[in-house]
Amino acid sequence: MGSYSRLLPVCRFKTPASPSDPQPMAGSSRIAAVLLVSLLSAFSASAATAEENSRPKWEIGVGGGVEDKYSFWTRHYSFGTYSESMETGWFGSASVRRAISNSISLRGEISYLRYSGSYGVYSISPPVPRGVRIAEIPAVALGVRLQAGPGGGGRGSVYLDLLPAVFMAHWTEGVKYGDEWGHRERENKVAPGIVLGAGMRLPLSGDTTLEFGPRLVRTGSLGWTQDDSFFTPEEPEGLNEFGLSVSVTRGL
Repeated sequence: MGSYSRLLPVCRFKTPASPSDPQPMAGSSRIAAVLLVSLLSAFSASAATAEENSRPKWEIGVGGGVEDKYSFWTRHYSFGTYSESMETGWFGSASVRRAISNSISLRGEISYLRYSGSYGVYSISPPVPRGVRIAEIPAVALGVRLQAGPGGGGRGSVYLDLLPAVFMAHWTEGVKYGDEWGHRERENKVAPGIVLGAGMRLPLSGDTTLEFGPRLVRTGSLGWTQDDSFFTPEEPEGLNEFGLSVSVTRGL
């Protein structure tokens, strides 16, 4: 019997694959899907990097706007408060900006702000005089800009400016007869301050952008300090005025 058992053929049966076993085709599909997602991610990252790198690092701009009327001094009496102000002012500005990152940049600005006003002058004979008061205030500011949003490819962004500044006020106050000055006094004063701005940036064409938004200007006392001044016996207050700014910038 032992010799016959060695002559019997050995039969092997292949077990059918169950539906849950991984198939070669399914594994290939997973690999293809992973490769496709990786390629798309790499393409998106490279496109974003290319867009960021294509943006100009330097930018220059010119603009202007209006500021709220300047209440330059206030007196407090037992019966009430009296203040004096000049009409709505206007300003022009030129700026330069250097990008540090996609959301932070250094920004410098020079500006010229002008206010004017009038006051009554008593006269018993013609020609009738009028009191004129003018404040011309150039400023130099340097600070940072924070920006959120892409700001490129036809899309807008928002910004916030924090600009410490030095303001140099030039006051002229006196009496005019028609267009001719009669009595006139002048004084210059320098004061620190800050310019806070916020707004939107909208692409116009290429690297040209429109910026617009509100701003706040605050300074130390900029005022008339001559003790013998007949027209302004008290030192005026500093600027604390809201305004609206519009500018056009160009990338370099």
